[in-house]
Amino acid sequence: MNKQSVFSAAAILILVICISVMAVGNRSYNQPIQFNHYKHFVELDVECQFCHQTVADNDVAGLPNIDICIFCHEEGVVSENPRFHEVVQIIREYSRRQEKIKWNRIYESPEHVIFSHRIHIGAGVECENCHGITGKSTRPSGQPELISMESCMDCHRKSNIETDCLVCHK
Repeated sequence: MNKQSVFSAAAILILVICISVMAVGNRSYNQPIQFNHYKHFVELDVECQFCHQTVADNDVAGLPNIDICIFCHEEGVVSENPRFHEVVQIIREYSRRQEKIKWNRIYESPEHVIFSHRIHIGAGVECENCHGITGKSTRPSGQPELISMESCMDCHRKSNIETDCLVCHK
């Protein structure tokens, strides 16, 4: 094989990899309700665990269901924001139909990773340590969020926690 063939094959391979990464990285999600974490978490001081109720007892944080939303939004909540009334109507419709909210999961761990919210919350790790500004965003992320192994390892080292591969990998 000559140099030009090798160069061409390498260029094609790099192009295919780049296109694949861009296709996966550019997935976007429309959430059924444009949830405003900032309003709830920062302005109203609602704790993460109020909506993500299974986080302290399960490995998976769980996504809020309509029963949690309707608890506050059934009646009596007042706002000057016209968007608020649209969202409340959507919430009330879900409740009336007794339909689960079909949230699109934003954070996912690879299959080979073992992660437990219960263990991390029990150890006093704050949600924003891993989820960053999610609690301060005014609308849901339109893209899947990737928590890097590097950020996990940095946290484990700073906290003097085990970094053996088998602690987090199957």
